[in-house]
Amino acid sequence: MMMGGGFLFMFLISLLFVGLLAVILIVVAGGGVALLGRTNLVPPPQQSGAQAPLFSSKVCSTCRRPLQADWQVCPYDGTKVS
Repeated sequence: MMMGGGFLFMFLISLLFVGLLAVILIVVAGGGVALLGRTNLVPPPQQSGAQAPLFSSKVCSTCRRPLQADWQVCPYDGTKVS
């Protein structure tokens, strides 16, 4: 049995509609998962006492990556830091 062009058009439009709904659901679900995956929404409380800054202006002389102030050896390439 031969079907007319109108039937084919309606079939394709319904597939497009279902596809768009699926894409919207995937995007919404993915965004929800990303929000639920965040565990660090509240910053940790400040600790009392002197603490070295996480990174200082100190850099490795070989790889030029930033280093913590208290590091004696570059963890990236093993160069001894002065």
